[in-house]
Amino acid sequence: MTTADDEARLVRRYRWQVALAVVCVILTVAAALVPTWIEEVTELDPDAGSGELEWLLAVIPGVLSLAIGALAYRSRQQLVRLRAARGSAAAG
Repeated sequence: MTTADDEARLVRRYRWQVALAVVCVILTVAAALVPTWIEEVTELDPDAGSGELEWLLAVIPGVLSLAIGALAYRSRQQLVRLRAARGSAAAG
């Protein structure tokens, strides 16, 4: 695999990770803003109106967004190192 292939793979991975982290953050914020969304959308009451299930469904994507964000940061650092190595190899 060439350096260009590695770079393209890292860019794709980074973009997917950022996109997934953003989706998880949006889900967390939406669930936090409307704590009874399950009752409003489905007319079911799985937690007797306490909102516990909705908060659980808010915490899970919140934790996922942190984990995926950390992975995206790691991918970004790998990409920066790869580009720096390529630049120093081209200069030398």
